[in-house]
Amino acid sequence: MSYLQKRFKTDRRLQNVGTLEKTKVKLRNYLENLRKKKTGSLQLATGNDQAEFEATHFLKIPDDWEARSDFHSADELAAALGCEGDTQLFLEISPEIKKAALEALGEHRFRKEDEDALAATTITVSPATLYTLLEFIKNAPPGSRCGHVDGTFGLVFDGSAWVIFGCNDVRYRDSQYEVTSSLRIFSFLKTPGECKIPFIVMLIPLKFASRDLFALPFELDYVSLLSTG
Repeated sequence: MSYLQKRFKTDRRLQNVGTLEKTKVKLRNYLENLRKKKTGSLQLATGNDQAEFEATHFLKIPDDWEARSDFHSADELAAALGCEGDTQLFLEISPEIKKAALEALGEHRFRKEDEDALAATTITVSPATLYTLLEFIKNAPPGSRCGHVDGTFGLVFDGSAWVIFGCNDVRYRDSQYEVTSSLRIFSFLKTPGECKIPFIVMLIPLKFASRDLFALPFELDYVSLLSTG
């Protein structure tokens, strides 16, 4: 164990190794990702790679931005932001966001385990998911504004949960002769576990982004938790 702790001392995503079994999984994934990075088949192999990538891919609203909600496509929104429609953008978890989350929870401060979880949490959007959020805000009538959350493990090299947040598109499809439901994504959350604190915190920057980008309030009537974790 001491070897692992020394080996990953500088990799902040692998410092909390947890149980021995989790450590084995992390080590196996870590070495496999390093091999893929050397062959050029993987860009982000370690937590440090991801941290460096995040630092240059935060959502930055231009200083001369005039909030508007009349975008007609994700490409139009992306062009206004100066990037591609599928560009990965990270939302900052600032002290202001933490304060707003605490107020929403009716708490005075986060516990240490909450702070540790938030330190390892990332919130990801793109112009495409932001446009989906805009369409939801404009078209979902009060009383039916439902968000859906689902997460899974095993996709992220450090053992974190990968959580998808969005809304359901329910409609009758002539081609299938039935009513079907598809998840339309607002954002992605990478967090150590499927728990309420990182999810509540994720909602706050989405509210701020909606306010600053579109001058519209992002409001939900209820949230459906598809996972039992």
